[in-house]
Amino acid sequence: MNKVKLFGLLASVSICAACNNDKSMPEPSFGSVPIKMSASVRSVLARAEVSNFPNASDAGTAQVSVLARKTSAADWTDLYIDNAIANVGSSSSSYSLAWAEGHEQFWPSNGDELTFVAYSPVSVGNGETTLNVALADEVNETVDVIVAHTKDGTNPITGMKSGSGQSPSSINFLFEHVMSQLVVKVNNMASDMTIGYVEVVVGKASCSKIYDIATREWSDGGAPAADKMYTNSKLMGGFGSDGPQEVFDSPILLLPGTESDVTVKLYKARGGSVFASKKIDEFKDSEGVFAKLVAGKRTTVTISISDGSLAGMTAGVQDWEELGEYETEI
Repeated sequence: MNKVKLFGLLASVSICAACNNDKSMPEPSFGSVPIKMSASVRSVLARAEVSNFPNASDAGTAQVSVLARKTSAADWTDLYIDNAIANVGSSSSSYSLAWAEGHEQFWPSNGDELTFVAYSPVSVGNGETTLNVALADEVNETVDVIVAHTKDGTNPITGMKSGSGQSPSSINFLFEHVMSQLVVKVNNMASDMTIGYVEVVVGKASCSKIYDIATREWSDGGAPAADKMYTNSKLMGGFGSDGPQEVFDSPILLLPGTESDVTVKLYKARGGSVFASKKIDEFKDSEGVFAKLVAGKRTTVTISISDGSLAGMTAGVQDWEELGEYETEI
């Protein structure tokens, strides 16, 4: 009787083994090899403290959201990793990334290569491949949206299971800024003129947009909010009386391509009449190229006043650094 039972058991094992070798059987979605990652941020590659990571909280915590598809897939409609959260940690170089509890991810057990993208902050995600980005009411409250499309500025972020590990050994996300920065300066050279109030007005149609992290394109964000008016006033001596002076303590974050809908206005005093008004796309450089608001770039606008009249305006576009200058006369 024991021999009969043993024979039956061996037969069952053989049948199951044959089933597992059947190539028509579906491949399990996830294997047992965890995905290991790291992160860097363009322009701050040397700073690895979490408190320096864009969008980190005052407590020094930061998170990113990760998406992945099989590289062989036609597009991003079928996600292998769907907006999984990873915590940012310190590292000797760049930053470390570790899956948040309940968000652990593993390589496909059949060795399929994956292609990744990621973004921060996680609050702008909507559970798809698009981000809802809106300007805040205060200069320093709009979030700096960063997105990782590449591992080195050129090549896509890819990797696969390799034995009991992965190749490459760490999936590196190079995050880049997808919004634009604006810096406003005033240079008042007139002895009879005081510029005591500066206003930057963003038209309501340019206050909210949707960013597609798969196509890297911006689209209408739906029903627009009211205009955003960023203002600052200075009572003693006015702006720029001792040379070019930045109006706001921090650059204004704006949506790229909205230069025709952003206006800088100067007043002699708060509540007074407009002394000068100019849209960003009305500035141009010495070669006649008009200024723009470009993703990952900072546009600096300098307004100069001479003898009670507007003498000139200059603007430059930079990669969070000075890159060029524009000038125009009125």
